[in-house]
Amino acid sequence: MGFPLSILYLRLIICLQLMANVVLWWNVVCNLENDDAQMGTTCHSDVSVTHHVDAMGNISAVVPRLPSLNLFYHLRNHAEVASFQTVQRVFSARGYQRTEDMNSTSILWTHTYPYQVDPQSRPLHEMVLAMNPEQTINHFPGMEPIFNKQFFSTSMKSKYIPKTFLLPNQKREFLQEMNNTGETRLWMKKNFNHRGNVLKEAKDHDLNQKSLIQQFIGNQFTVAGHAIQIGVRVILTSVEPMRAYIFHDVSNRVANKPFYPINIKDNQTYLTDGEFRDEVYLSLYSLPETKTYMKTHGYSRWVAVKTYARKQGLDASKVMPQLLEAVRGVLLNLRPRLVRQYKKYFKDRALRQRSNLFELSRWDFIVDEDLNAYLLEANLSPEITTRNHISNIGNTRTLHSLLMMTRQSKNVRVRDSNVNVVRGVCYEQRCQHCTDKECQLCAQCLSSSDKTILKTTFAEHINRKGYLRTYPEPITQEEASLPYSTPSDDVDVNNLSKSENLNREWLRLKCIHDYYWCN
Repeated sequence: MGFPLSILYLRLIICLQLMANVVLWWNVVCNLENDDAQMGTTCHSDVSVTHHVDAMGNISAVVPRLPSLNLFYHLRNHAEVASFQTVQRVFSARGYQRTEDMNSTSILWTHTYPYQVDPQSRPLHEMVLAMNPEQTINHFPGMEPIFNKQFFSTSMKSKYIPKTFLLPNQKREFLQEMNNTGETRLWMKKNFNHRGNVLKEAKDHDLNQKSLIQQFIGNQFTVAGHAIQIGVRVILTSVEPMRAYIFHDVSNRVANKPFYPINIKDNQTYLTDGEFRDEVYLSLYSLPETKTYMKTHGYSRWVAVKTYARKQGLDASKVMPQLLEAVRGVLLNLRPRLVRQYKKYFKDRALRQRSNLFELSRWDFIVDEDLNAYLLEANLSPEITTRNHISNIGNTRTLHSLLMMTRQSKNVRVRDSNVNVVRGVCYEQRCQHCTDKECQLCAQCLSSSDKTILKTTFAEHINRKGYLRTYPEPITQEEASLPYSTPSDDVDVNNLSKSENLNREWLRLKCIHDYYWCN
């Protein structure tokens, strides 16, 4: 009898070990992209139960609703189909299936901007207007100025955008600038169709021809002698109140030939177009100086660049705050238009509160020898699929994090206790009628729409993965101990709406109690 029992006992041990390995493997897969040490996630296809541990050790669970996992592509031609191979692969990995039925889809993904009423876009425009509140679309109305080079470069009034002139309208202003800086200073003639930029000296530009010319940054930071451009993925998830994030691992384009000495006749020595073309640009993996960091040490592209900069004696930590501030400033400049257009297209108040929109864009920067950042342009519907393997890995991570923050955040239930903030004033007599400004975040003073805003902010923050918050602007706990003032010059708290101030004040108070909420 002993022999068969020992065999059974051995088999039982083996089975238990196999089960333990399966559980371990599943947990590793589920947490593969979890960038937050304070987060734990239990996966179920596209849905997860998320647990947040605050500074006091309290655990709050966010319980999901199961979504319908259907994806509707609106692509006009073969080029757009090829461009979205990575999108399809990421969505499929999350359990989404492509559908031809617009009524049953949970997400509409389109390269074409759907809010322009022209013959080519009219079918898509009508499709968007017919969407129900539970469906998501990857565009916000009112974003046209972002991809309009003329408006973006001349009207945004950002200190990060190089001087730009529209000719011949601003011919007099340009002549004055040329008189101040010299006829031989280099200026980039920017093509209105995003391609075919040309670098010339000031005296060689035709001032009577309609064109957009922008100051060329001649003292650029280089990696192993090659000019480098920084591509920042920006995600806008709400306009009222505004919430915006950038992906922490920026993409990079490297000029094919050394930058110095500057040769205006050879556009492979500097970066001109906003297109990631492998035959013109290199990847960081092509340069031995950064390849070592990425291959041997497993660094990301951005960490490899920062490490190289530190080796040159530069303070690489100053770049990311500039990128965050530049994006924040432009979006806040654009915010009044975004709110107007949003209310125009979604006139029903309930529909506005429930509509699921997001905007993924790419913003192109360069930095000079002192690591001062310059914003060149922004691109809506940026190309996601390239022939560069490293870029595709970065794009895949971007999309996975985007899905976690947008779609999953819309499909979780957040408890009232998750958004309540502890304030002694809430127990005082003056807060019984909620007339005092300091009482606005007391539980008894929050309206249902207020709670919806705060719960969405909560869900986005704990599911943001690789995204950094650019607005509301990140602050330190020391800054949070003061009323939410203006850590940066681009935020005017006096011109913000009630919901905007409510959201900012809530994040400030959360930051005081837990540094996890400061950024």
